[in-house]
Amino acid sequence: MIDSFEHVLQTLREDTSRVKDLLLVSKNLFSLDPEKSLSYAAQAKDLSQKIAYKPGIAYSYKNIGIVNYLQGKLLVAIENFEYALVLFDSLKDKIGSSNMLGNIGAIYYDQGDDTKALDYYLRSLKYAELSGDKLRIATALVNAGNVYSNKDATIDKALEYYRRSLSLTKEINDQYLLGTALVDLGELYMRKNEDDSALDCFKKSVTAYKGNENIAYPLNNIGKIYARRKDFISALKYQQQAYDMSKNYSPKIDITKFLTCLAETYYQQGDKKNALDYYLKAKVMAEEIGAKNELKQTFEGLAKTYVLLGDYVNAFKYQTLFTNIKDTLYNIEQDKKLARLQFDFDIQKKQSEIDLLTKDKAIVEKEKTRAEANAEKQKLSRNSIAAGACVVLLSSLFMFLFYKRKRDAEEKQKETLLSLQVSETEMKALRSQMNPHFIFNALQSIQTFLVNHKSEEANVYLLKFSKLMRLVLENSQYAEVSLKTDMQALELYMQLESIRLQHPFTYEFYIDENVNIEDDNIPPLILQPFVENAIWHGLQYKPEPGKINIYIRKENNSLYASVEDNGVGRQVSKQALHPTLVKKNSLGMKLTEERLKILNEVKKIKAQFQIIDLFAEDAKPAGTRVELSLPLAS
Repeated sequence: MIDSFEHVLQTLREDTSRVKDLLLVSKNLFSLDPEKSLSYAAQAKDLSQKIAYKPGIAYSYKNIGIVNYLQGKLLVAIENFEYALVLFDSLKDKIGSSNMLGNIGAIYYDQGDDTKALDYYLRSLKYAELSGDKLRIATALVNAGNVYSNKDATIDKALEYYRRSLSLTKEINDQYLLGTALVDLGELYMRKNEDDSALDCFKKSVTAYKGNENIAYPLNNIGKIYARRKDFISALKYQQQAYDMSKNYSPKIDITKFLTCLAETYYQQGDKKNALDYYLKAKVMAEEIGAKNELKQTFEGLAKTYVLLGDYVNAFKYQTLFTNIKDTLYNIEQDKKLARLQFDFDIQKKQSEIDLLTKDKAIVEKEKTRAEANAEKQKLSRNSIAAGACVVLLSSLFMFLFYKRKRDAEEKQKETLLSLQVSETEMKALRSQMNPHFIFNALQSIQTFLVNHKSEEANVYLLKFSKLMRLVLENSQYAEVSLKTDMQALELYMQLESIRLQHPFTYEFYIDENVNIEDDNIPPLILQPFVENAIWHGLQYKPEPGKINIYIRKENNSLYASVEDNGVGRQVSKQALHPTLVKKNSLGMKLTEERLKILNEVKKIKAQFQIIDLFAEDAKPAGTRVELSLPLAS
């Protein structure tokens, strides 16, 4: 079809039908050949200006904007959409104006600026309603609903818009838009945990999409709901259908998501083999297309699956990869925030230029003709232009000063954001080092235990270790965890070390009544190095069983934790320690010092710890106490 049109376009005719042909070919080449598409749109614009065909000029700017949008040139896209909007407004073309406002809103939506996106979407809806075009109204309602659905506070508003859109799409019988609106509405119900309503929407969407490749999306969502209900047979049935249907025509990013959903369902079902198989397939495809978010999910899934399989080497490998890519995505998100600041600034500059644009050639010619017919009006026009020039000059001077101050303020804001980004990234890096250090120590304990103990006891030990590994892997993805969760991991660690030592020790937690272990949060594993220090440096060399007491209290919005042992004391342990153990311990304590240091910088608090030697009445060493103070976020 495109070849036929291109052949027809070789003729030298110059009329509105040629403009329409140029625009049609340009539209069909948006994705296939963007450069050719731009060329044909430019030809359509030039010819439209030559023959004073204003609709042709408007649609040419629209096509140019769309190609630039698809190529990621957002500023150029907005500029062309704005040109087209001015022309559509002058033509009183409500649908054209609605489309342009919707396109601009989509750019802001992609940029994460929900406020501006919603403003343009609502203006688009207003024009659509004035036009009376139900398809355009329904589309604008879905767009606005998508923005409202991003925040819990406006979910009910999103529901209202989706329902209005559904009502219209049923009237006009547009099955594609109906399927899309039903999927959006269903996903909103899922967020509200109204699974029955969500399931009804997805099943209706399947019917609407029948014969369309988009049917894979509602099928996969139906599977998710059944998985939430623990009906894994039904969940796998629908998710497998979605994957099978997507293999031939869906984008690889969507196929990767379907594979990950299948893997997660198998994992929840306890089918470790299939979970591993699908996570690995998803990983390969995510690596192929460079999809970092999907890679993060597959690395996390592989880590927890390998824990279930008892393959701790691979579990540790993928947990490390998960932590690294999570930090990378965090950095990318910070870069996007900075880029968004720059984008907003550039858009404001472009907007000021657009406001000062002269009218298109056809309008200028029309004004010129009128001016020639009336000399008095021409004189008045010149005076008006002169006055306008003065206003523009003064406005430009004011805008220059305004934007200079704004730019300076934004530069300072960027510097602050970058500084915060560096500190938070350093904290994440330290946290990722903490976990391998902790796991390495636990693996050393297993090795020591297996060499010196019976197999039945080894099985008990490995069972506790697997539980501990799962807790560590789950907690490592958070900057803070509840005190209860961290104490569970700490207790498992002490149980393991007590089994391993020649002289087992006991432990006890003392928690003040004013401490809420469910709601009060601390950095994960922050107390573990102190407990490890007490075991390796105090209790290990004690000839009889020892004890560790952990005290936690809360005062003036700060947590105070003490780890106290009745071991041999630091001086005695230094004489008995092997050099390798000294190095190992110093790493754990050093990482803890660095964590607290960066935590203080990021949160502007003063967390600190001190080590106190304990002595009996006869001045003999009686153990060690570490006291940690940790201000809570206000």
